[in-house]
Amino acid sequence: MITSKNIYLPELSEIALLRRRLGITQHELAKALGVTQSYIAKIEKGAISPSYERVREIFNYLLNLEQGVMNSDKGLDIPLKNIHVTNLVCVHPKDKVLDAVELMWRHGYSQLPVKEGDKYIGSISESTILMKIAKAGRAREIYLSNVEEHMDEAFPIVSEDTPIKSVLSLFEYTSAILTSRKGKVVGIVTKADIINHLKNSK
Repeated sequence: MITSKNIYLPELSEIALLRRRLGITQHELAKALGVTQSYIAKIEKGAISPSYERVREIFNYLLNLEQGVMNSDKGLDIPLKNIHVTNLVCVHPKDKVLDAVELMWRHGYSQLPVKEGDKYIGSISESTILMKIAKAGRAREIYLSNVEEHMDEAFPIVSEDTPIKSVLSLFEYTSAILTSRKGKVVGIVTKADIINHLKNSK
């Protein structure tokens, strides 16, 4: 427990647990706080000792997000088209994993749909890539392999007119949902999109 002037904060190890529970990435947290992703990564690993004020800022941000999700119901009837991201970024199954990683980094995403022709056949994510690297023990080998070798299941596709409350349960099994209009995929909604919307709907 971190203390200062009789004010108590959770242990630093709880930052990563709370962040993952809220479904946001280190990159997203860093962007919200105006710091680098590597800074957040070092804090979570215990590699640096941030100031009390910085720790309080991080926990306040995460706890406010959590409170917004728990208490907000005003925004649950809003259709997905009000919050989906329409500049959809996809990778091909034959693309290299390194290319997918660079796309995620460039656009600030933690997952991407895998598309072949007009079909969305899978997905690739930071977490899956890291798991594969940890298991193989050789990052270069994973980065130079094809996306199709490491794909997860394709993201669910629902109508853009579907209300948010109708898809919340899907996020227990997926990190993103694709939205469609007249049978054509037009956007994507992630856990972070839902959380940010509910936070702003309080």
